[in-house]
Amino acid sequence: MKPPKTPANQDLHDSDHQIPVTEEEAEEKMEDEGGGVHPALGAPAVEASESTQDQLRRLRADFDNYRKRTAKEFNTQRQRGRRDAIESLLNVYDGLSMGLMRMPKDNPWRAGLEAIQLQFIGAFESLGVKRVKTVGQPFDPNQHEAIGNIASTHAEGIVCEETRTGFYDETGLVRAPQVLVSTGKK
Repeated sequence: MKPPKTPANQDLHDSDHQIPVTEEEAEEKMEDEGGGVHPALGAPAVEASESTQDQLRRLRADFDNYRKRTAKEFNTQRQRGRRDAIESLLNVYDGLSMGLMRMPKDNPWRAGLEAIQLQFIGAFESLGVKRVKTVGQPFDPNQHEAIGNIASTHAEGIVCEETRTGFYDETGLVRAPQVLVSTGKK
């Protein structure tokens, strides 16, 4: 039973706009409209599909590149922030070390400050930051910062004194140690 004709459904009752009921009626309707090739399902649809697939592949590649680039930038920023924080803590460590060097051995505060210094070293090591070995090692301009030469019992070119501790991590030198280099026997 058909619904009554109203202005809203008038087009549905026109004979040209009848929805085919059987498969034969549908095929006949398609032939009348485009020679058996429906514009939405014909060859242009296949070309559009290939074009869409190509666009999809390009978008996936662009997104993958974006994801890799942002991950790399994030890692770089994280490393830079980590390095900045470590360098700030090294200044505190230096102040503590200088205070201990000038403090008399019998001062009751000395043992507490030495314990704090060991905690600093332990915290650095837990972050993968280690001290650069200096005294007794050959001077290496890539690892050490020479601030002077002195005569000593060490051979010429050997680091004989460290004035500031240097540190390195898995990425390389965090801070070069400041050292005095031997000029040879006294």
